[in-house]
Amino acid sequence: MLVAARNASFFVAYGKVGLSPGDRTAVLPSEFVSRRVLTELCLTGEPVTGERMHGLGIVNRLVDSGRALTEAISMAVTFATGPQRVIVRIKKLRRHADNTLEAQLELEARHVMESVALH
Repeated sequence: MLVAARNASFFVAYGKVGLSPGDRTAVLPSEFVSRRVLTELCLTGEPVTGERMHGLGIVNRLVDSGRALTEAISMAVTFATGPQRVIVRIKKLRRHADNTLEAQLELEARHVMESVALH
């Protein structure tokens, strides 16, 4: 989950200083951003606003300047006080989102059965 202020700046500055990304930046964020956008960020090094990152679906919550930490803590409290076993299962399901449809449905069915067994 990512909370950002509208005026936040995100950038990949390697190209600006004559370096090639060396920390998996060129591939790792592709889970969150399209290859085209990631290529743009890497090649230009130009800052991208929180507004644009939210529009691209990378930022979950967009808030006014100075409110990001408060919103992030509020979200964390909501998750921390929620049904922990369900939250763990949802996270596991998301980690396997690249499964085939059949494998994903099987995994989801198993998690449903585990949840029902606890009630």
